[in-house]
Amino acid sequence: MYGTTYNQESNILSLDKHDCGLLSNASVTFKSLLSIHQTTSKTVKIVWPHTSVWNKPDRLNRNVYELYFAANASDLPLMQDVYFNAMIGDCNKFDFPSLIPIRNVYFNLADEVRNKQDSLVKAYNIDFANTIVILYRGTDKLLEVPKVHPKYYLKDISSIKNFSDYRVLIQTDQHQILDYFKWSLKDQAFHIKEMPLTYTDQVMHNLQHDTGMSNYELGVNYLAVISILSKCKYVVYDTNNAGLWICIFRGHLRNTCQIFANINILNRFEY
Repeated sequence: MYGTTYNQESNILSLDKHDCGLLSNASVTFKSLLSIHQTTSKTVKIVWPHTSVWNKPDRLNRNVYELYFAANASDLPLMQDVYFNAMIGDCNKFDFPSLIPIRNVYFNLADEVRNKQDSLVKAYNIDFANTIVILYRGTDKLLEVPKVHPKYYLKDISSIKNFSDYRVLIQTDQHQILDYFKWSLKDQAFHIKEMPLTYTDQVMHNLQHDTGMSNYELGVNYLAVISILSKCKYVVYDTNNAGLWICIFRGHLRNTCQIFANINILNRFEY
């Protein structure tokens, strides 16, 4: 299995060959779980090694997975003929309702992440029913996927009925992109300041010295924010793990829009 090793005797799935972005790690783990649960309904134990870049700074935690997620000891239905690609791509190819059993057993938020989520919702007075999300992954993502000009995001959300009545939550790692959206949307736009930004092309988990934030703190904040975004009324995103996990947490594609580099817009808004 790509990036992981499954020991059937001990029933442990180890993420021992992959350690990249937090949600990339989660996606690789998710794909391996689907493979395992094609033939067994028994819950497995997930281990992310203590050497992961997402561990706490003291490195004392032996299972980094448990810092971010909590598992339920529940049997699963056999997950046969369920499509999932850890390399992302077109989310229209995923049957997200069929992924809910894996999500519900293995990817519940750990207590610290859930507490951070609740505190951010309160601090920013986020009304999910009245919030549009723009998710724009910048920095090194250009090396994997050609980027879309942010004007196309604005064009798409402006078609939403009563658009001016909504707040627009901007989640990006690229400072220039946030500047563009705030200039375009004025007071309608807001950003969760607990998520750091850069003007460079470096991923945030390689910029601890610049942000003054450990990767553990970054990871808790990031996962809490992704959960928040998944609960908002409308979501516009491009091709990245964050967009994928928003849809996994939502359990469906309703009121989402994925924008591709060829400006092919897959709009699932329900007006």
